[in-house]
Amino acid sequence: MSNSISLSKSQSISLKKADGSALKRVFMGLSWKESAPEVVTEIVKPGFLGKMFGQKEQEIQVRKSADPIDLDSSVVCFDSSGNRVDTVWFRQYEGLNGAIQHKGDNRSGGTGVGDDERINIDLSLIPQNVTTLVFTVNSFTGQTFETVEKARCRLVDADTNEEKASIDLTATGKHKGVIMAKLYRVGSGWDIKSIAEIGTGDSRTIEGLMPQILKLI
Repeated sequence: MSNSISLSKSQSISLKKADGSALKRVFMGLSWKESAPEVVTEIVKPGFLGKMFGQKEQEIQVRKSADPIDLDSSVVCFDSSGNRVDTVWFRQYEGLNGAIQHKGDNRSGGTGVGDDERINIDLSLIPQNVTTLVFTVNSFTGQTFETVEKARCRLVDADTNEEKASIDLTATGKHKGVIMAKLYRVGSGWDIKSIAEIGTGDSRTIEGLMPQILKLI
């Protein structure tokens, strides 16, 4: 039975196993579901021959399907002074000498079933100078979240596949990025904190989100 906690905004929990020991290998999964295509009514007029044979205008229902939204998950690594140490995203699938691995860019659109993207983290291999990992989701192609019906991320114990925490990221709007969560050192272990903050400005890239991220680490 899963003991996953649905984190509210700004809520945090310790990353521990059921026996109280610290988690070592985890992954952050991202999933989203797009809204159903809009259905519109179009008028089809008969052609020249159709008019001759008495055909009339017809109303037909047409689904207006946009291109699938391509969301990209990323993680930015910081030291205790707030300096960026490394970044893992769809153009750099590995960071911190292999401690973090991005499992690939889903460009076919979200279905809402399972993880559409996943980032693996071996916490035992994170260098000691790295104290904070900030996770984001961006629409690099510039599409807005207006067509995203649902979105969530979840933190999973990779050794047991047990979900430890989830965060609802659903916020339909014209924004192009969201700061999802952060993992940060507490003593010899790690905590996760829900952020779920909508990006402002040009939030389609990590760089566009950096002014907001730096205020949160």
